[in-house]
Amino acid sequence: WRHLLFAGSTLLVTALGNTTLKHGFARARPDVLSEPLTTFSFPSGHSSAAFAFFLVLGVLAGRGQSARLRLAWLVVASLPALAIALSRVYLGVHWPSDIIAGALLASAVCGLSLSLCQRQEVLPALPARLWWIILPACLAVLGGMATWQLSNALLRYAY
Repeated sequence: WRHLLFAGSTLLVTALGNTTLKHGFARARPDVLSEPLTTFSFPSGHSSAAFAFFLVLGVLAGRGQSARLRLAWLVVASLPALAIALSRVYLGVHWPSDIIAGALLASAVCGLSLSLCQRQEVLPALPARLWWIILPACLAVLGGMATWQLSNALLRYAY
């Protein structure tokens, strides 16, 4: 149950922190699109959500392994999040500082959540059979979301 608490608290607090910071800074987006987005820019919600999600997977995958392998899991898990974050700048909907702030927010929340979840006892490794449920479910959800939003995104981000 602590694994679920770690994942859920990281994702929830990152989302709440992102919304709070967006309204606090109220930074305008780059004016690149033919129909610019009207929501605030700083920090990037895509960046913070992607880093929170993939860092949680990286932390859970690295449980029970050496420090070097845990670091390797975090680096590998950060690659898809980095690609998502960079795509936001490429599409012209965020400034580079927005995606950096989103990544830092998610990293800080992930670290804080992990330290609180293993305050008394280290978070153990997940059983291998559970990963055969987690990974296909994550891929199905991410693939479904991407497919569902693709046609709208192609229209929205057309130059």
